[in-house]
Amino acid sequence: MKKYIEIDSFYINHSKAVSKVAYFRGYSKTLDNYSTAIEFGTLDWEDFNSYIEKKEGKNFSYIWYRKGAKYAYPGKETEKKVPITSYLMKQLIFFIYWLFLLIINRFCKYIIKHKIKE
Repeated sequence: MKKYIEIDSFYINHSKAVSKVAYFRGYSKTLDNYSTAIEFGTLDWEDFNSYIEKKEGKNFSYIWYRKGAKYAYPGKETEKKVPITSYLMKQLIFFIYWLFLLIINRFCKYIIKHKIKE
């Protein structure tokens, strides 16, 4: 279900080499007394700010949340359903890279093994 909540604190992690992109995580007392993390993920600063609304010095955002869940995900006011396809596509690209590297690794090991035998 989508909720509009106040986000009390943020965890922001970024490297000095890549200053445009950072990893964002938020916490809110409204969500199980800070036990649920709001996973914004790795975004650039403009995308992150598009999720946050500032009112009276406080940060508010729409989030997709299920009671008792460990994680919640940011949402937009216009979204009617959980944008699971976009989230899965972001996660799927890492799996494709991992699989590609595994295949290359095994291929290199195979070639090296047969070159040594000759």
